[in-house]
Amino acid sequence: MVPNAVSRGACNPCCPTAILFAGATHRSWLSQRRDPRADGQLGLAAALQNIVERGEAATLDEAQTVLSQRGHAASLQKLVDSGEAATLDEASKLAGQRARAASLQKLVDSGEAATLEEASKLTGQRGRAAALQKLVDSGEVATLEEASKLAGQRALAASLQKLVDSGEAATLEEAQQVLSRRGHQAALQGMVERGDAATLEEASKLAGQRALAASLQKLVDSGEAATLEEAQQVLSRSGHQAALQGMVERGDAATLEEAQVLHSQRGRAAALQKLVDSGDAATLEEASKLAGQRGRAAALQKLVDSGEAATLEEAQVGYGMNAGVAAALSAGKYTRFPGVRWRKDSRKWRVQFSVGSKKISLGSHATEEEAALVHDEYVRRHGLARPLHFPREGEASSGTFRERHAPREARAGSRGPRMAVVGDESELGAALWTVALVLGAYLSSYASEGYEPHKL
Repeated sequence: MVPNAVSRGACNPCCPTAILFAGATHRSWLSQRRDPRADGQLGLAAALQNIVERGEAATLDEAQTVLSQRGHAASLQKLVDSGEAATLDEASKLAGQRARAASLQKLVDSGEAATLEEASKLTGQRGRAAALQKLVDSGEVATLEEASKLAGQRALAASLQKLVDSGEAATLEEAQQVLSRRGHQAALQGMVERGDAATLEEASKLAGQRALAASLQKLVDSGEAATLEEAQQVLSRSGHQAALQGMVERGDAATLEEAQVLHSQRGRAAALQKLVDSGDAATLEEASKLAGQRGRAAALQKLVDSGEAATLEEAQVGYGMNAGVAAALSAGKYTRFPGVRWRKDSRKWRVQFSVGSKKISLGSHATEEEAALVHDEYVRRHGLARPLHFPREGEASSGTFRERHAPREARAGSRGPRMAVVGDESELGAALWTVALVLGAYLSSYASEGYEPHKL
């Protein structure tokens, strides 16, 4: 209610004194009822107008920026004067931390987040969403997906440029490498701190395993591979092909074939150097020998583990047969039976093989099968640990090695019947002897007419 002069004892409400008193009283009441926010807004508007009039800003918007900067500077100076920060830079960091902490606490107090950690994530998500929406609204991109890519590219470019400006990298390419190393190192350190790995070395291995598993699963999910095993093969081929293509693009090789040869040479050279660096070999020559021995031992053990050879000695013989077949093929010769080779000069099949360091030569024969039978007879008579081409019940078959381990070219390029792995049934052994005799006569007739079945 507005105070009334009459109620305060004025004798006549119409006298001049009473009127003046009532007006003064009313102004006093209005000043008490004024909204403080309105006063603040009037003060802010006056301050901004004052900045514009003094020429410190061209517009009220610029004046708002100037005023904010001054207020921020005053706040920072106050922190320095109070001793809470030693420099303005420290004061700026401290003010930022406090403002962020207050924002996070406000989210928790309002119930929008249960913990400060959740509040931090929520703040980050909102800030990113606002930034992306701003890019869309400005017309720089059409969709939020494009905005996300553009924001990522700009952030990366800014980070790289910062490394160059600070002198930590000479070029943007070097900055990219530095940033990748730092990111990888930070990721590994995070794994150690979380307890996922005990050391950085373990973390590195674990990160590699996880990345590989994710890549394989992605191939399966996309339908590029039916199983993780197929995905592994696809990934290996893709990586190998990419490496070869990279060598061609860099000019290291003119064609993919040359790149393949160079890649193999580099891989072998690196493997040999690693043996030397680890002390396993004193020279590259020793490393080469050691690598060959280890590779051969692994191949032999694989034959035993797969059940294709009962002992390492048997695997050794089969491995040698494979090498013989490969050598014959590389020389342009066709052979179905290790230890049996075609002699072009005599136009006959010669039986010649090695047992240890001893070379065995059993003469030349008209047909390949006849030569193979001579080979088998000699092996039986002398009790040699060597698979047979026409084994009887319980005897090891050379076909096990010939069919499963001979180079693909040997299997695909061979003409005429291939001797399969012989089982334990005596009827099958007898049948093979019959087939051998029939084929011998058949091939002999062709050889007499100048036909050469040995050629590829």
